[in-house]
Amino acid sequence: MPQSSDTSTGTGTSIAIGAVIFDLDGTLVDSSSEIHAALAAAFREAGIDALTLSEVERLIGRGVRSLVERALDMRGADAAMGDPMVEAFDAHYARTVGTTASLFPGALEGLCALRAAHYPLSVVTNKPRAFTETLLATLDVLEFFTAVVAGDDGVARKPAGDMLLAA
Repeated sequence: MPQSSDTSTGTGTSIAIGAVIFDLDGTLVDSSSEIHAALAAAFREAGIDALTLSEVERLIGRGVRSLVERALDMRGADAAMGDPMVEAFDAHYARTVGTTASLFPGALEGLCALRAAHYPLSVVTNKPRAFTETLLATLDVLEFFTAVVAGDDGVARKPAGDMLLAA
């Protein structure tokens, strides 16, 4: 059972691949509609106009707090609303996580091929663990991963490299 493979870099050198680490939202999983729905519901409750799906898609990737703060800024809302809006988002997202998300085309086949080649697979995401595991389990891919490092695991979050090292 090989744990690494040499792969050419195209420069005449090769690198050993010992594991494959994936980001979650926007890489393996299209969860933008769920994130959009949760943010729109939180904004509606606060009397703020919702962002469009495409606007929300551009904000995904740095975690909920960043998403909410940047979304509030886009609507000219008071930054002091950040904490209550994060709480409202989390409450709505807890009801929407895993309801409309889907794996991107080819993701399952890629995971299967990598697992068949005996590569250890991990997910590193700024999304909180409960939401991450719910989403991966709902999509029937949680068992593919030997490690899942989530945004609330106490490791310095992306873009810092600590989460990758932890995986």
